[in-house]
Amino acid sequence: MPYLSEEIIYNLRNSLLHQSTPNIEKSTIHESRCRVDKFELVITGEDGTNGDLSEVAYDKDMNIVQRGLKVHISHLCYILSTAAEDYYKNNKEKFDFIKYSIEDDRQKTIL
Repeated sequence: MPYLSEEIIYNLRNSLLHQSTPNIEKSTIHESRCRVDKFELVITGEDGTNGDLSEVAYDKDMNIVQRGLKVHISHLCYILSTAAEDYYKNNKEKFDFIKYSIEDDRQKTIL
Protein backbone atom coordinates (compact mmCIF):
# COMPACT_ATOMS: atom_id res chain seq x y z
CA MET A 1 0.00 0.00 0.00
CA PRO A 2 1.47 3.38 -0.94
CA TYR A 3 2.43 5.82 1.77
CA LEU A 4 3.96 9.27 1.89
CA SER A 5 7.54 8.01 1.65
CA GLU A 6 10.68 10.15 1.41
CA GLU A 7 10.83 9.39 -2.32
CA ILE A 8 7.29 10.61 -2.89
CA ILE A 9 7.85 13.74 -0.82
CA TYR A 10 11.05 14.50 -2.74
CA ASN A 11 9.29 13.78 -6.03
CA LEU A 12 6.41 16.13 -5.10
CA ARG A 13 8.82 18.82 -3.92
CA ASN A 14 10.67 18.71 -7.25
CA SER A 15 7.57 18.75 -9.42
CA LEU A 16 5.94 21.53 -7.37
CA LEU A 17 9.04 23.75 -7.32
CA HIS A 18 10.42 23.08 -10.80
CA GLN A 19 7.33 22.29 -12.89
CA SER A 20 4.52 23.90 -10.87
CA THR A 21 2.53 20.67 -11.00
CA PRO A 22 1.66 18.20 -8.24
CA ASN A 23 2.64 15.15 -10.26
CA ILE A 24 4.34 12.05 -8.96
CA GLU A 25 6.59 10.49 -11.57
CA LYS A 26 5.97 6.80 -10.95
CA SER A 27 9.15 5.69 -12.74
CA THR A 28 11.34 7.54 -10.19
CA ILE A 29 9.84 5.75 -7.17
CA HIS A 30 12.08 2.79 -6.37
CA GLU A 31 9.91 1.14 -3.71
CA SER A 32 7.31 -0.70 -5.80
CA ARG A 33 4.52 -0.49 -3.23
CA CYS A 34 4.78 3.31 -3.27
CA ARG A 35 4.35 3.66 -7.02
CA VAL A 36 1.17 5.68 -7.34
CA ASP A 37 -1.26 5.40 -10.23
CA LYS A 38 -3.74 7.99 -8.89
CA PHE A 39 -2.65 10.97 -6.79
CA GLU A 40 -4.78 13.68 -5.20
CA LEU A 41 -3.94 16.78 -3.19
CA VAL A 42 -6.72 17.58 -0.74
CA ILE A 43 -7.62 21.03 0.57
CA THR A 44 -9.39 21.17 3.92
CA GLY A 45 -10.39 23.92 6.29
CA GLU A 46 -8.71 24.60 9.61
CA ASP A 47 -10.80 21.97 11.36
CA GLY A 48 -10.37 19.42 8.58
CA THR A 49 -8.45 16.19 8.66
CA ASN A 50 -4.74 16.10 8.08
CA GLY A 51 -2.29 13.51 6.82
CA ASP A 52 -2.55 11.10 3.95
CA LEU A 53 -4.77 8.24 2.84
CA SER A 54 -3.81 5.21 0.75
CA GLU A 55 -6.07 3.04 -1.33
CA VAL A 56 -5.40 -0.09 -3.37
CA ALA A 57 -7.73 -1.69 -5.93
CA TYR A 58 -7.47 -5.40 -6.70
CA ASP A 59 -8.82 -7.51 -9.53
CA LYS A 60 -10.73 -10.78 -9.03
CA ASP A 61 -7.42 -12.69 -8.69
CA MET A 62 -6.20 -10.27 -5.99
CA ASN A 63 -3.65 -8.65 -8.27
CA ILE A 64 -3.14 -4.93 -7.68
CA VAL A 65 -4.64 -2.92 -10.52
CA GLN A 66 -4.36 0.58 -9.06
CA ARG A 67 -2.63 2.32 -6.16
CA GLY A 68 -3.91 5.67 -4.96
CA LEU A 69 -2.65 8.27 -2.51
CA LYS A 70 -4.47 11.33 -1.16
CA VAL A 71 -2.37 13.92 0.65
CA HIS A 72 -3.70 16.92 2.55
CA ILE A 73 -1.87 20.03 1.37
CA SER A 74 -1.40 21.34 4.92
CA HIS A 75 0.34 18.08 5.88
CA LEU A 76 2.62 18.20 2.84
CA CYS A 77 3.48 21.86 3.51
CA TYR A 78 4.30 21.03 7.13
CA ILE A 79 6.64 18.21 6.06
CA LEU A 80 8.37 20.34 3.41
CA SER A 81 8.76 23.41 5.63
CA THR A 82 10.04 21.36 8.58
CA ALA A 83 12.60 19.62 6.38
CA ALA A 84 13.74 22.95 4.89
CA GLU A 85 14.01 24.52 8.34
CA ASP A 86 16.02 21.56 9.69
CA TYR A 87 18.34 21.64 6.68
CA TYR A 88 18.87 25.38 7.11
CA LYS A 89 19.58 25.08 10.85
CA ASN A 90 22.08 22.28 10.29
CA ASN A 91 23.79 23.90 7.28
CA LYS A 92 23.78 27.64 7.96
CA GLU A 93 27.30 27.99 6.54
CA LYS A 94 25.92 27.09 3.10
CA PHE A 95 23.57 30.08 3.25
CA ASP A 96 25.89 32.87 4.40
CA PHE A 97 26.14 34.27 0.85
CA ILE A 98 22.46 35.23 1.10
CA LYS A 99 21.73 38.20 3.35
CA TYR A 100 18.33 37.53 4.89
CA SER A 101 16.77 36.34 8.09
CA ILE A 102 13.99 33.93 8.91
CA GLU A 103 11.59 35.07 11.58
CA ASP A 104 9.05 32.79 13.23
CA ASP A 105 6.05 34.91 14.23
CA ARG A 106 4.36 31.94 15.86
CA GLN A 107 6.58 32.34 18.90
CA LYS A 108 5.55 35.99 19.33
CA THR A 109 1.83 35.45 19.65
CA ILE A 110 0.33 37.75 22.29
CA LEU A 111 -2.52 36.29 24.30
